[in-house]
Parts: sequence; structure tokens; C-alpha cells
Amino acid sequence: INYLKENGISYKEQLITHEYPHCWRCDSPLLYYAVDSWYVLVMKMKDELVANNEQIHWVPGHLKNGRFGKWLEGARDWDFSRKRYWGAPIPIWECEGCKEKICIGSVAELDEIRIGDKELTDLHRPFIDEVKLRCPKCDKEMSRVEAVFDCWFESGSMPYAQWHYPFENKELVEKTFPADFIAEGLDQTRGWFYTLTVLSTALTSEDIGLGKNKPAFKNVITNGLVLDDKGRKLSKKLKNYPDPKDVFDRYGADSLRYFLLASTNIGEDYRFSDDKVKEVWRNVILAIENCYNFYETYAPDSLDADIVSDNVLDKWIISRLEVLNSGVNSFMEDYDLTKATRLFGGGQLEGGNSYKADGTIDWNDYSMGAFVDDLSNWYIRRSRRRFQKPESEKELQEAASTLRFVLLKLVKLIAPFTPFIAEDLYQKLKSTDEPISVHLCDYPEPDEIVLNRGVYDIYWSMNYVRSSITVLLGERTKVGIKVRQPLANAYIPDVIDGYKLTALEYGEQLMELIKDEVNIKNVIIRKDNNSAELDTEITDDLKEEGMLRELVRYIQQERKEQRLKSEDKIMIYYKAIGQMNDFIDRNKVSLLRETLALDILSDADLSEGKEVRMGESDTIIFVIKVV
Repeated sequence: INYLKENGISYKEQLITHEYPHCWRCDSPLLYYAVDSWYVLVMKMKDELVANNEQIHWVPGHLKNGRFGKWLEGARDWDFSRKRYWGAPIPIWECEGCKEKICIGSVAELDEIRIGDKELTDLHRPFIDEVKLRCPKCDKEMSRVEAVFDCWFESGSMPYAQWHYPFENKELVEKTFPADFIAEGLDQTRGWFYTLTVLSTALTSEDIGLGKNKPAFKNVITNGLVLDDKGRKLSKKLKNYPDPKDVFDRYGADSLRYFLLASTNIGEDYRFSDDKVKEVWRNVILAIENCYNFYETYAPDSLDADIVSDNVLDKWIISRLEVLNSGVNSFMEDYDLTKATRLFGGGQLEGGNSYKADGTIDWNDYSMGAFVDDLSNWYIRRSRRRFQKPESEKELQEAASTLRFVLLKLVKLIAPFTPFIAEDLYQKLKSTDEPISVHLCDYPEPDEIVLNRGVYDIYWSMNYVRSSITVLLGERTKVGIKVRQPLANAYIPDVIDGYKLTALEYGEQLMELIKDEVNIKNVIIRKDNNSAELDTEITDDLKEEGMLRELVRYIQQERKEQRLKSEDKIMIYYKAIGQMNDFIDRNKVSLLRETLALDILSDADLSEGKEVRMGESDTIIFVIKVV
């Protein structure tokens, strides 16, 4: 600048405020100087780089021709040398006289031409710098260039260097190259992914045993960065993250692992928060544990291995499981971990409800609810009576055998995603002839025989049933009639949300689910009708049935408040006013059955209890005691 001024050739001088590089460790300003460097001539092989990239399957797919592809198209020669002490020394020696340069490819080659016979035991600095060579041109001494390799050159050499190729394991490397898949962060599109591709392209420009024109990897999974809930990078300086050990202690390692897999589409940044991990723990991990606990509580000591259930709920949950298996395998084969994980729970897939002409699922355009939620809040909830109050031993065996089958296959399916709970429950469910660990089991394949036996019809028909229930419950809300009040009739269209009732052999059982869930006496399907309707007329009989349900709810709530177990027997004592005595007498048998009460006694001397208003004016006092 002074020179320009002194010679009168300075055009303009001004101050510009701009960002300036600082050391990321100590935050000191960095000063850049122009230095001599060694380069890989990347621009010479740009076309080959682009061609090799076409052979790679990228997840997410837009990176292939987007961030990574554009980077390759605009790639410049790679400065791979660094002026540092630590690092792998560049094996190039330069003559002090004629400036001839030699690149040494092995220790054996170095020993052949080095000066002196001092044993060389360490190839790092400063030992390697002491090695001198004799120049083959002018016979003068040659010294190693000062620079060391950019560490990314070493990282890019990993496929070969980790096996000391080609000096050892030559057959193994050539047999297993390129790698099936690798995984790293998005920033590695300009780091490891790039250097791997550059070096593999250079090394396979001719077939030296690795193949010709090969990338270093076939598939790559690319994740985003983990940020805090405000969108900032996690930093020791900011201390904007919880202690991982505390997270593990509260929610377990599975919850954090599952959150990172399911919460964010692959390639996008993660917004981490303690609450989100807690949500995964509650909706997935704890829900699976509760499903097992239900099974352990009510399943008989021995199960009939040969029993075959014809209950539509059992048929449906098995079809649901096989569809889950098919979907998880499909997404995993495409290396889409997020979509595979979300099939269990913790996030909704994009796309619509789509199935092919043959009734199977188009996984490229499909959205489904969480399997764990379906298992817990639909199958188990709708099957409680079969476990708690079975009409026969056969009914209990059917339900328990089905649930054990589902739980055992579920823990095998979810093992890569939640390895710890999967192992714990596997140990509790497995038979003696199965592998000692869930992680030693073959990964499940969907039972295509089951899927091809019309189970898809049951699967889609249950979707029709559940959609019908949602619509009818919405209609109840609109007219202000509680679900505990029975209604005579409901009318539903033959197509709801794109679903139809196609499993006609199970039509009666499926209709019973709608009736029971919505508390309707009759469900009528009307073709070519787009809306659902309720018959809102409440007869005296319907009103009394509604009062009975209300009374049962109050008694069950009292059981809950007294922390009684569902199997605990109770006595019910009450005082009633007016016609409520007759009402209870008429419905005594139903009350005893629904509440697991030993007896119902009136006009007791009650010192405590709950006041309940039934109808407009009658009042009853209840107290429940464990016998």
C-alpha cells in the first residue's frame, strides 16, 4: 500500500468492515500468507468424478446432483499440503542441486535408494526428515519436502490404507471395494465424501485390481447438524446442550437414538430438545414396555402353539405387523432410515394413503399411523375384554398367542432402532430354542404367504372401520351427545377417506367394532353417499342404558382413585333417592359383571363416599371397599 502511495498509483483507499477468520479453539485472529503448496490436479479428472458420482446412491437423493454434484462440477485443484509438524509426511524428496523430485511408494523402495544404513523405525517427523536420498540425475543429496498431508488426504485413503493395501490384504480389499455404504454429516460433501471420491477416481482410472472407474462407496447416508432448540450449533462454549448422561438416566439411550433417527428428514438439521426426547420415550419406548406389561399380566402360563384365531382383531394386527415389516424392509433397502423408523412411531410419513391394484402398498407414496400406537391404543384396547374377562379359555389363548407373536416379531424389527429395550423384551419373550440375543437373530422378512391371503383386505377394511369411527364420533360432538349415551342408528358411506369394506367375511365383526366404539345399536352402509349421519332420537330404553354406562364409569373412577387393581373384587354400598332404587335393581346383574363387584347393598350407614347425580334430581352415595 505504501509503495502504491509513494509512486502515485494508488487509486482509492477505504476501510471495509467484514468477517475475519479466527481460530475456532482460542478465538485468536488468523493471518494468512501465500505459500508454496502441492496439488492434486482434480480439474483433469472432473468428467470421471462426475461419472463416478452417478454410480452412487445418495440419501437424501437431492445431494447427488445438488450440493455434491455442483461441487464436483466446480471443483478446483486440491491443495493437499500443510506446513505443520504433526501429520503424515508427504513422501517426496527434492534434489538440492538440480531440483529433481522423487515420490517414494513404499519403505522397501525408500531403503533401496536412501543414504546410510541407520535403521528406520518411525516414518513420522522428525525421523523421516533425517533420511537423505541420492539424486539419480546429478548424484547430489535429496531432502524430503517440508510439508505434511492434509488430514483429509489420509481420510480419503481410508478404504485402502486401513488394510495396508497393496502390501497386505490385497485380495480382501479388491473383493470388498467399493464399500456398500458409508454415513457422515452434510458438511462432508466437501470433506470426506469428496476426498474419497477424488482418490478412488484417480486410483481406478486404470484397473490395478480395484476395478476401473469406481467410486469408493455405493451408498451414502448424509445427516444434518444437531442444533439446540433455538437453531444454534451445539457448543461447549455456549453450553447449550444437556449432559448426555442425564438424558440417558431419564429416558434411556434408546430414546435419544430413536429421536435422532425419526425426528428429522435425513440431511436436514436436528433441533434437539429434552422435551422431544421425552416425547419419544413416552410414545414409543414406554408404550412398547406397557404393551409387554399388559401381556405379562393377563397371558396364561402356557400357550397353545397350534391355536389359530379367527378373530378379526387378531387377523388385523398380524396383517398390520406384516405391512410394517414390508415397509421397514423397503425403506431400509433404500437406506432411508428416517422413514423406516417413523413406521414404528414418532413421526408421520409424507404422501397419501396409496395402494396398488392388487391391494398391496405403494411404499413410494404412503402415509400410515404409528404401529406402536395401533398396537397399544387399538388392538390391545379393543382386546382388553378377551384378556380380562374371556368368554372361554380358547378366546384367551387366541388373544395371548397373537400378542406374543406380534411382540416377539416387533422387538426383532425394532432392534436396530432401539437395541436395549428390544434385547430386554426379547429375553422375556423368546423360547429356549431361539438365539441367545435379539441381535443374533436373522432380520425378519414379511410373511408373503400371509400377505397374499387376503390380509390386505382386512388391513384396508380396518382402516375403513377406524375412519368411520372418527367421522361418527365427530358427528356426536356436533350434536352434543356423549358417547356413553347409546343411539339407535348410524349411517355411513361405503367409501371413507378412500377406504372400503372389502373383507366381507369379517363384515359382522368389523361392524361390531364400530357399534361398540361409537355406542350405536345399528350401523347402516349407504352407497353413493358422502356423509355420515346419526339417528339422535333417544328412547326411554336408550336413556336407561346410557345411565347404566354413566353409573359404571363413576364406580370405575372410584376404583381408580382408591388405587385398586383391575382384578380386585369390591363391594358397592349406596343410598338412593326415588326411582334410582328400581333402576339399580333392574340393572344389578350388569353392574356386578361390569364392575367385578361381589354384591351391591342399599341403605348402608355410609360415613364416606361420593355423591353422584343421575338424571336431573336423583342422588346416590357410593363407597367401595376391597373384600
